[in-house]
Amino acid sequence: MNDFITRGSTVAVLALLLARAASAQLDPNLTPPEFKCETSVAKADAKALRSLGKCELKCQKGFATGLNPVTDCFAPYAGAMDVCLNDSAKGADTKLRAAIAKACDPATNPSANCPECYDAAVGGAGCGETGYAADHQTIVENLFDVIVPSDYCKTNGASATERKCQDATMKGVTKQIGGLVKCFSKCFTRAFAGTIPGSDCMPNPVLPNDAATQTCIAAVETKSLAAYGKLCADAGVNIQCPVACGSDAGCDSSPMSGDGICTNRNCSAGDLSTSPYLTASNWTVLVTDAVAGNVVNSSLGPDTGPFCSQ
Repeated sequence: MNDFITRGSTVAVLALLLARAASAQLDPNLTPPEFKCETSVAKADAKALRSLGKCELKCQKGFATGLNPVTDCFAPYAGAMDVCLNDSAKGADTKLRAAIAKACDPATNPSANCPECYDAAVGGAGCGETGYAADHQTIVENLFDVIVPSDYCKTNGASATERKCQDATMKGVTKQIGGLVKCFSKCFTRAFAGTIPGSDCMPNPVLPNDAATQTCIAAVETKSLAAYGKLCADAGVNIQCPVACGSDAGCDSSPMSGDGICTNRNCSAGDLSTSPYLTASNWTVLVTDAVAGNVVNSSLGPDTGPFCSQ
């Protein structure tokens, strides 16, 4: 494998992911039920993103086999993809809101307790499904909304091997997020127990000072790097991403030229420029940056990250 992990420049297409955690201190008033809520939210986030990824994979397979238009697979989503996210009983978004309410909302679960930072994030609306649970679910989906077009950048005319590469990346992203969340959760659990300072778990600005957590993150990144490369560059797949579009006008080669044609969200006439698909290293670094940047505070919306009390 010729790819390697660096943290120099970031890739503009995923710039929205790169929120940075602000300075914070371990809250001495954080109660065991509040901390249980926070760890539960972190776990629910990772589970929800895995579910969202499965919904996306199913939608992209449907497009490839002619069952649904590819536009269903991108925000704001439609058709079976929308059902997969929003079904009142089994939808990924529905389950995430319910999991947060169960872990954090005293009205839903009398043994739960809503952390002050969660309540403050929604103007005192509490942790229920009309408060923090709904707000946080929206933020998680905002993150997913950025991942999808960055991964499935080529939809029109993508070969079978190119689709396999993009599918593998989607699986890799959600798996990496789950692994990283576990690393940070273990660190904050030790901090809550008083065995290490809470500040050692804070991203600084990406990797925390705690050596064990650094080792955990490095192990996740090593596996992720291999996973991203396996069916992509390491298999000789070289995706060139066409210009993404929502209408023919978005593909015009110059203003007022009228020569653009948008087919399956890619320009097929007019502006035919392309850009290279993100490398395994790009994906590995950007996903770690995204998790680290939002584990305490988030700039993706009016929300704080799972461990905002730290």
